[in-house]
Amino acid sequence: MTHIMALCSSDGIRPASKMDFDKFQDLVDNGEGWVKQYNKQGVEVFTKPQEGTAIRMVKIETHFDDVSLDVLYDTLHDSEYRRTWDNVMIEEYGVCRLNPNCDVGYYAIKCPKPLRNRDFVFQRYWTKNHNNFMICNHSVQHKNAPIRREYIRATSIISGYMGRTNGSSGCHFTYITQMDPKGSIPKWMVNKVATKTAPKVMANFAAAARNYKGWKIKNNPHFKPWIRTEQNKLPLAKLEDFKSSPMLDENLSRKLDSEAHALAAPHDDNSD
Repeated sequence: MTHIMALCSSDGIRPASKMDFDKFQDLVDNGEGWVKQYNKQGVEVFTKPQEGTAIRMVKIETHFDDVSLDVLYDTLHDSEYRRTWDNVMIEEYGVCRLNPNCDVGYYAIKCPKPLRNRDFVFQRYWTKNHNNFMICNHSVQHKNAPIRREYIRATSIISGYMGRTNGSSGCHFTYITQMDPKGSIPKWMVNKVATKTAPKVMANFAAAARNYKGWKIKNNPHFKPWIRTEQNKLPLAKLEDFKSSPMLDENLSRKLDSEAHALAAPHDDNSD
C-alpha cells in the first residue's frame, strides 16, 4: 500500500517520479522476503507476504532469448494488439492522461465460473532507456469509469513489468503483481491461483511478443503513442475527476451473495 500512497498527495493524484520507479526496481532487485514457489523451464515464481493484507505479492522472472527489449516494450503497451492475444480481457480503454508517460485506463476481465467478472481502473506510468524499461500501475477511482452492474471492481495494489537487455538480442523480464479481486474469494485461494497461473501468464507474454512484429507491420505500424507522444489523444486529467473516497456499488451485496453461494456449491475442479 505504501507504493500507492506515494502517488497521492494532499492535492490529489500526481504523475510518477523517479522515486516511484526506484521503489518498483527495488521490488525487482531486492531478494529479501521473497520465497521461491516454482522453478521450471526457465521461469521462476516467488511470493512475498505484505503487512496489512493476507494477499501476497507475486514476482515472476524469465529470460527471452529471441525477444528484444524494444519488441517486448511495444507488445506490453499496444492495446490494439492485446485484444488479439489476451484471452481474459473483455474490454479496455484509456480514460485520461496526466503526462506523456502516465495515464489512467479501464480494464475488464473474464473470471472462471462460478466467479463474477472483474474490472479495474488504474493509473499507469512508464519509463524506458536503451537498457531497461518499467511499466507500472495501481488502482485509482475516476468519475468517467464508474462502477458497472455486471462487474465486481477489483484493486491493483501494485503491478508492473521490468525488462532489461541481456547483452545480446534477448532480454530479462520480471512481472510483479499484488491484486485484490474483492468479492467472496478467500484470500488463500487468491494466493494459490496467482502462484499457480503465473507460468501460464509468462508463456502468454512470450508468445505475444514473438508474434508482435508480424502483426504490427500489417496493423497501423506507425501508431505507437507510448513512444510518439503526439499520437496520444486522451484528454488531460482533471484533479476533480479523481475520487478520494470509495465509489458506492449499489449492487455489491447482491453480487457478493451470489458469488459466495456459487463458491459454496459443488463445481468442477477446473472452474477456479
